[in-house]
Amino acid sequence: MSKSKSQNVNSTVFGDYEQAPAKDLLQTYLMKDGSRFTDVANYAQLGFVAEFKNRDPRMSQTIVYPGWIRVPDPTPYIQSLNKNFTGYHQLKGYVNSTDNAILNGVDFPVYRYAEVLLTYAEALAELGTLTQSQLDQSINLLRKRAGLPDLNLATANANPDPALQLQYPNVTGNGGVIFEIRRERRVEYAFENTRFDDLMRWKVGKLLTKSPEGMYFGGLGKYDLTGDGVDDIILIDRTVTIPGEQQKEKNSLGVKLNYFRAGLIGTDATVYLKNGNAGGNIVTENVTRTFEEPKFYYRPIPQQQVILNPKLKQIFGW
Repeated sequence: MSKSKSQNVNSTVFGDYEQAPAKDLLQTYLMKDGSRFTDVANYAQLGFVAEFKNRDPRMSQTIVYPGWIRVPDPTPYIQSLNKNFTGYHQLKGYVNSTDNAILNGVDFPVYRYAEVLLTYAEALAELGTLTQSQLDQSINLLRKRAGLPDLNLATANANPDPALQLQYPNVTGNGGVIFEIRRERRVEYAFENTRFDDLMRWKVGKLLTKSPEGMYFGGLGKYDLTGDGVDDIILIDRTVTIPGEQQKEKNSLGVKLNYFRAGLIGTDATVYLKNGNAGGNIVTENVTRTFEEPKFYYRPIPQQQVILNPKLKQIFGW
């Protein structure tokens, strides 16, 4: 075993690849005042800049936000939109530095106190015994740290989130606070390898059959991705040739626009939009995902154990 404990995870964390964050995650974060983003008018048609305004501060600590600076470039970062890329970059875990000593010397938590608080609140909520005082001793400590208003038990149960009800249809009883605890788990522990186990525990593996979607664009045209009100990119029809460097249009700052050819998935477009030239979310795949219940909630018995004990029998068709 190597004695080296250095690492550089930047190339894994940050990339234009199919495992990029999905819009579904971004829509889970609350507004900064504690209200639900999914209650905002036309929330599903908001572009990159608009969907980051007045959100839970953890969102901009987790996902690359408009105006973010990636060293050593002093200008705001502009995404390069590629096939199968949602347009969203993971920021949590990324080390924004070019210093190798810093890059290779980052500590990562093995277990966080937040996990204790989240597990405590979830267990009591599932038992139906959770009180406001216990909520204040757990979830609301995390919300205070993030700068969000407290979660109120009675309000949550009286007004459950319709969007989360669709995701977790098997929740019964006082489901409102359970939905909010699940929201809290997802946003607090985004990209910390807890989501899959949570979905298995909650018996909602069907959520894994939803293909990831990304940024929303209203159609072909120019868009601002840095939040300064100046266009940065232009989406053109996939059949149009991207002009040479000298012919590219410049924005009001005199900077050349980044060109991307848009179209339906499966075509030779650079960016796949749900409705092609008519716009929609970026789509990343056209495969049909499946989840077999209850089979996939279990794991097969390892072959080596079957060899040692032939009486062991696989279940659920493994």
